[in-house]
Amino acid sequence: MIAGTIAPDLASLYEKLFVSGHGNAAALLRQRTCSGCTITLTGSDLESVRSSAADEVLFCPDCGAILVRTEESGI
Repeated sequence: MIAGTIAPDLASLYEKLFVSGHGNAAALLRQRTCSGCTITLTGSDLESVRSSAADEVLFCPDCGAILVRTEESGI
């Protein structure tokens, strides 16, 4: 079960976002595009993602979803 491998504070944040009803609680960042709202990150938003630590929790500037970064993120 994946939930058991997620830090409790991150799981709590996910639950809070999910329950609040503001769209997706988490979204895959693929080719610089949020899969939650389909906005393509550019400019300072993209630079912020690029310069952040790999374990830093980032949010989509448009829909507020937690951005899940992988090799497909394009950053």
